[in-house]
Amino acid sequence: MLINLTKKINKINEIFNIAFDLPDVWFSGNQNVHVTEIGLYWTGARTEFHGRLDSTLVDKNPLNPLQQLLNFHHCREANYLLYTPTHFQQYKIQRTSLQSTEFKLTLSRKVNLQNIHIQLEITDGQSRIQQVCSRSLQ
Repeated sequence: MLINLTKKINKINEIFNIAFDLPDVWFSGNQNVHVTEIGLYWTGARTEFHGRLDSTLVDKNPLNPLQQLLNFHHCREANYLLYTPTHFQQYKIQRTSLQSTEFKLTLSRKVNLQNIHIQLEITDGQSRIQQVCSRSLQ
């Protein structure tokens, strides 16, 4: 299942707590998530930066203390980024509902972010990244 999340933002910042209008999606206990693409558009300076997308959708544990879903780097002379990872970082979903999920985007520099688009893929089965100290929600 693919879930597309889009939000208009008008802030200059380094850390963005993004409140998407989330659809009513429920998860089972054996589903995983990974980000298939992220798109950012900003105004102003065309700058190089690193970024990280964190979410409460995955469990906080010693292997993933920041609840990171994606790490990326922007190095082009442009004011947009469309990033598709070549290797998916797949994590076990720790929530029962998408509506209770929070997303946080952290950038290494202040950027006047205008729009963000995230595409998540939800899959069934074993996660490729083993998590320790995870707990069941059942």
